[in-house]
Amino acid sequence: MKIISLATLGLLITTPVAIAATDQAPATITVNGEGSVSAAPDMAVVNTGVVTRSDTASDALERNNAAMTRVMSLLKQYAIEDKHVQTTGFNVQPEIDYKKRTQPPTVIGYRVTNGVTVKVHDLDVLARILDALVQAGSNQVSGIQFTFKDASALKEQARRNAYRDARARAELYAEEAKVELGSIQLITEGPVSAPLPRRTYRAAMAEGAAAEVPVAVGENEIRATVNVVFNVLP
Repeated sequence: MKIISLATLGLLITTPVAIAATDQAPATITVNGEGSVSAAPDMAVVNTGVVTRSDTASDALERNNAAMTRVMSLLKQYAIEDKHVQTTGFNVQPEIDYKKRTQPPTVIGYRVTNGVTVKVHDLDVLARILDALVQAGSNQVSGIQFTFKDASALKEQARRNAYRDARARAELYAEEAKVELGSIQLITEGPVSAPLPRRTYRAAMAEGAAAEVPVAVGENEIRATVNVVFNVLP
């Protein structure tokens, strides 16, 4: 029996032929998968506020504070918790008249804006809240976004759908190439997005009762993407 020493074996694995064999990349198929899931949202985010104008800043602010106090009181009547109401903007600015070109600009009044974001968890009362906000003094309802209280399960399903799509694509390419898929070499997750459809509802201060605002909730779509690298069996 011929004995090969470890030193000799070490020389053998460092030959150029051996190195070329270990550096050879395995055959792979790389695909992108896309998945989505749609569901009716269970929560709305409303951007609302009060804009007041007056000859003096103090009077405009006083009127604004009074209207916002009514708005905040209204939200409590609909059992909206304080943590779901957040001030998003407060501004006091002069209104300037630039029309007289022969004279310097003049201040003709002041405008006060106070905006809040409200999270409404009961969509059954959303239309009534919108109407009541205007009646309470909110003359700026700039938009509504429908979303989910918890989208974890929906995102998980979108990811599953994305992987299944990637697998199906890889199997198709393998079939056309007359090869067989092997194990997975790499999985890279792409962005998982839940776009917030925005419905616009603009209102002006009105007198008397208003008809209930028609609100269509519809469905939101959550999307997921994934990149998968499959090994190809020899």
